[in-house]
Amino acid sequence: MPEPRASVLVIDDEPDLRLALQALLGRAGFSVEEAADGREGLRTLVAAHPDIVLLDVEMPAMDGWDTLERIRELDEGVPVLMLTARSLEMEKVRGLRAGADDYLVKPYGNQELLARIDLLLRRRPAAAPAAYADRHVEVDFARHEVRVAGDLVDLTGLEFRLLSAFVRRPDVVITHDELVDRAWAGAAAGADAVRSAVRHLRRRLGWDDAGPVRAVRGVGYRYVSPH
Repeated sequence: MPEPRASVLVIDDEPDLRLALQALLGRAGFSVEEAADGREGLRTLVAAHPDIVLLDVEMPAMDGWDTLERIRELDEGVPVLMLTARSLEMEKVRGLRAGADDYLVKPYGNQELLARIDLLLRRRPAAAPAAYADRHVEVDFARHEVRVAGDLVDLTGLEFRLLSAFVRRPDVVITHDELVDRAWAGAAAGADAVRSAVRHLRRRLGWDDAGPVRAVRGVGYRYVSPH
């Protein structure tokens, strides 16, 4: 049996649609994992490490927006193609700003879906590191864990995403707008909200203004890695 082209995780609460996608993708040479809701999808994401995720927007309990937010906390690099019956432009913009890589409105053609999957897989960046560590902090992105001086630090989801944005790009100035895009998952936030969140993050990690997260006046922040 030939090796699959790539692995696809389908997260959708409609059994008939999951079955149809499994058949379509299987014929096209993909291996397929499926999940009936967001929580099951997140567990499968961690266990299976798929190459791409097809994510339905309208699901009970944990909808596509909440699931997308958690996917981006767990894996910033995996391409996510959102599937939805909503065709409004603002819905598409919301999905893309929240971290989706593409947005396809139901009903869609099978060949268009396969073409978009192929395009996202070709654009897929190199795998992001699973962890970061220096003498200031240790961050395990997959486990959502942060340690300072060996001690586990409990962060909120927003604080973890902020810290992740800093340590993934050490010594680079990150603007307020970039931080909002990376940490607020598409929600609106002004400069005051960013400053407040960074202040809370520093406090939880035991850092002051002279610590590794430094303000760059009028622009944003920079994580100063130890040399």
